[in-house]
Amino acid sequence: MPKFTSTAALASGPGFLDAEPLAPDFTDEILGFLTGLYTEPGTRRKTVLTYDAVSMLVHELVDRLTFGVPRPHISVNRDNVPYLALHTLNAAVFAIEAGRLAGYGNRLFDLGMASLIHDLGMLVVPREVRESASPLSPEDLRLVHAHPEVTLKEIENWSLISAFTKIAILQHHERCDGSGYPAGRTDAEIHPFAKLMGAADVLSAILLDRPYRSRLSATAALATLRGMAGRGLDPAAVDFVSRSVLTE
Repeated sequence: MPKFTSTAALASGPGFLDAEPLAPDFTDEILGFLTGLYTEPGTRRKTVLTYDAVSMLVHELVDRLTFGVPRPHISVNRDNVPYLALHTLNAAVFAIEAGRLAGYGNRLFDLGMASLIHDLGMLVVPREVRESASPLSPEDLRLVHAHPEVTLKEIENWSLISAFTKIAILQHHERCDGSGYPAGRTDAEIHPFAKLMGAADVLSAILLDRPYRSRLSATAALATLRGMAGRGLDPAAVDFVSRSVLTE
């Protein structure tokens, strides 16, 4: 199966991102795992959230995207699949492929690990807040802004987790102009992996329907992402993530 070029992809219209990059059985497997991970409450989630379970899927995901014929995007509007599960897999695929293009071949596993669990901390935010169509209150915003740190708390007993994975999780919402969270770090203070993850996270989010807005078309999403280069997102990270979608 040939890769999409940017010309062919954009010419095919906004639905080109709805194609599956992975074997359907594996896509179903990983989305099933993520659905359980992001919906199971409390103690039951602990039985799903293990280093071994996540690392096995990440190894397979990296191998399939690196050594297969990558089409780095997944179905962005699947019925009956929670937003966080779809968003997480989208972001992981974009981040892994962007990392490969950026020359981080020996660290794609770390990027993949960070991507698959980066939003676990959002589970402490009440569903009605996560899915609110209205502006959030200061208290609700504080909950949202704490989610990277809460994610790290969830995996604090994972002795094998790398420092690269941890910093990518912690900083993926930091912005180069200092407008991000949780620490308001600026350009030089943000790890390159977190910059890649931040751009992948944004692209995945705007390609999915949310209660407060409709998904953007592929063309509009890429234009929006590129418009954020140098205005919050790192220009090089934006370039790599854009190229991860439109692989030449």
